[in-house]
Amino acid sequence: MVKFLVFHGADVNVKDNDGRTPLYWVKTENHNEIADFLLSHGAVSNE
Repeated sequence: MVKFLVFHGADVNVKDNDGRTPLYWVKTENHNEIADFLLSHGAVSNE
């Protein structure tokens, strides 16, 4: 699903109401493959 959204134009650096990005959420859940994918598509860590 993440790949589909990114390949169709989703902003990998969008922030939720608390200022957290998708990268933050995948890292908190230890989804390392998805984190690597997001980083390779321009995601920036907000840590």
